[in-house]
Amino acid sequence: MRATLSELATRLFPSRRVARNLQHLEELVVQLLNDNRQALTSGLDQQRDQFEAHATLLEQSFEQLKQKLSREHETLNELSQKVTEVFATQHPRRLFISTGYFATTVAAAIAQQQNRVFDDYLLVTLDRQSGTENRKWAYQLKEDWVGVQTISHEDYYERTQASPELPFSDIEFAEIYSPFVEMGEFVRHNFPAQRYEYYEEGLTSYLQALRFAPHDTNSRFFALAPTVLRNADIDTVPVDCAVFTQLLRRSAQCYRIPRLAGKRNIIIVTSGAAPHDGMSPAAYLDPYTELVATLIGKGYTVWVKDHPRVPLKETFPTSKVAQMGGRLLETDAPLLETVISHNAPAIAAIVSVYSSILVHAYSLFGIPAFSLHAQPTGETQRWWKGVQDAIVPDVVDLENSCPNDLDRVTRDFHNQNLQWVPPV
Repeated sequence: MRATLSELATRLFPSRRVARNLQHLEELVVQLLNDNRQALTSGLDQQRDQFEAHATLLEQSFEQLKQKLSREHETLNELSQKVTEVFATQHPRRLFISTGYFATTVAAAIAQQQNRVFDDYLLVTLDRQSGTENRKWAYQLKEDWVGVQTISHEDYYERTQASPELPFSDIEFAEIYSPFVEMGEFVRHNFPAQRYEYYEEGLTSYLQALRFAPHDTNSRFFALAPTVLRNADIDTVPVDCAVFTQLLRRSAQCYRIPRLAGKRNIIIVTSGAAPHDGMSPAAYLDPYTELVATLIGKGYTVWVKDHPRVPLKETFPTSKVAQMGGRLLETDAPLLETVISHNAPAIAAIVSVYSSILVHAYSLFGIPAFSLHAQPTGETQRWWKGVQDAIVPDVVDLENSCPNDLDRVTRDFHNQNLQWVPPV
């Protein structure tokens, strides 16, 4: 009834209808605005939440990136420091090619006397010697070798297509020291280096230095007896005798060294032999039989030191030298020089037909040395024996002298031969 009356009133009075429409419109607008405001507010809240979430994520990512960059920076600093240390400690490389115990001792002496910083390598060519014992000897003389390798005599000097690769041939060296001038081109071809030098390994190396000129005129020869080479076509550098003997005494701590009594001991040094030499070991004692009888008759104690390549342990007991009272000098040390370095005051003289110890005995140890005039076994030995016999007196001077006169005899012989010129 009320609705009917209201509709009738609106028809009778139009203005009233307009008012009601406006009011209704107003209510719709207000409702629409409220709905929009709520939707906008909700949208803004969602966008704000999303923005804050993205901001948090970016902040976390930035912090992670900063930490990662910091770690990488530390790693780069460590790497840079290591690289700096590597370059700071990197030394030039030097190779010594040795023929065995004596040459290795000379090589160690050269390295020590030069007092220069190198990474030192050693290659030992083996001729009827033990590779294990040679490596052991090398480190006893010089413990800071970077590398020590051995190779057989055949694989080094008699190379074929089947031969193994030469040790250290893949390394470029600043300097290489080898014993034989005649092998200079072989060394140059197989071992790259900036400079090539030579050094003494025994009498053969002197012989080659006298006979052959080096390929490079800047090459030098390091020797314990450089006066022998004073007319050779190569400059010489003396090996420090004090350093050499110091190394011998140091290495002696590792071996059983006999101690000789008294001051009238004479050591006879027998010679070596070439590979496949058919000569009986006993034959190497034959040149000394008469001399031993004479020396024992004069009151000397006579010792025989065999060559490492011609051992006499089994042969000596039945030899004439042993029957006359001679003794075999036995030691596990690889070099006679090691024994001599601990017994020099007890040794009156050293005798041999052919041995490098004769050339160095007086300069290294102050021991007179005498040469026995017997026929050497090879052409090379015969050539060198002429040089050797011009450096040391003949054994006849030993036989004809009193024990207390041996030093004077040696000095007089040396002074009489000051003008001697080695053959070239």
